[in-house]
Amino acid sequence: MPDIPKGPISSDQMLKWINSIKRQELVGPAPTKSKKSPETPSGSLVLPEIKLEGDTRAQIERARQIMGADNFFGPEEIQEKYPYVRLPDTIPPILFDQDRMERAKNAGMVLRLVCDTAVDGGPLTGAKLNTLLSPIYTARNEKFLFDTAWHKDEPFFTTETPRLSWVFMATEILPDSTNKNYVDQTNLIADHIKTLWQDSEARMPQQDRDDLKEWEAYYNTNFAGKTPEEITALLNGDTTRKKYALELSSLGMNQHNRATAVEQIDHIAFMRAATEKKILETTYGWTSTCSSDGSLVDVGCADAWGAGMDGWKPDDVRDDLGVLLFRR
Repeated sequence: MPDIPKGPISSDQMLKWINSIKRQELVGPAPTKSKKSPETPSGSLVLPEIKLEGDTRAQIERARQIMGADNFFGPEEIQEKYPYVRLPDTIPPILFDQDRMERAKNAGMVLRLVCDTAVDGGPLTGAKLNTLLSPIYTARNEKFLFDTAWHKDEPFFTTETPRLSWVFMATEILPDSTNKNYVDQTNLIADHIKTLWQDSEARMPQQDRDDLKEWEAYYNTNFAGKTPEEITALLNGDTTRKKYALELSSLGMNQHNRATAVEQIDHIAFMRAATEKKILETTYGWTSTCSSDGSLVDVGCADAWGAGMDGWKPDDVRDDLGVLLFRR
């Protein structure tokens, strides 16, 4: 197979590369051993992601150019705008290619380095964020978190930290994601991913392919052919509610496209500090976090009274509870 073009490439260059592959297939295989190229479900060629070139510093500068200064938040922006966290000794590389960045930007997302350590060197838990930021919000006659009574002893608040990584984050709820239960929201995420790559299925990242395949298999096994009432009975049953909450929240479709509770708290705080933008001010985002009692945790309504955190059954439906995409 011809060498994959390096660095940012035009559509013409990509077409030439694809045609060279087709010409090679017409001539026939070389006498050496070769591997068959992977294919999409529709049978078209799967194109590999072309990562940004250079070391991490070069990747950061290139990503900032692609995303634009208002949509990119790397180590420099964090040091300047968000002094409540400590940067890692080694900044992780950016594993997204230019095409994925451009699609995320066009979808209204920002690219941000998420840290897992507080400024004092301790883990950046929800409890730690509340301790660090409450005085800042109090000085504005606001609260950071509304009430911590029900989750003050939950591991997702006292122990869990954000996952250190580069992440695409939305700042608005995914359209049409409210008034849906957790299953229907997950279906909507799957449809969003398909739409995101509908013009070039061959460019869809392997992780998205795997997540779509896993979700389709899980849905067909558990919910296909059932009435809405039957699905509700499963999601709300005394003996099945926790089972489905745990299974649904652990699926790749939700792990890779929803924030955890602490990540969403951190995102609210970061966007306010870095841009003065108040996200999730009147709505909640349903996360991939499951509480100890089997509730699926939401975070939002981050107004002057403080961000709220609640737990809901997977069949619950609310007009202020949607999906805030968090793609890693």
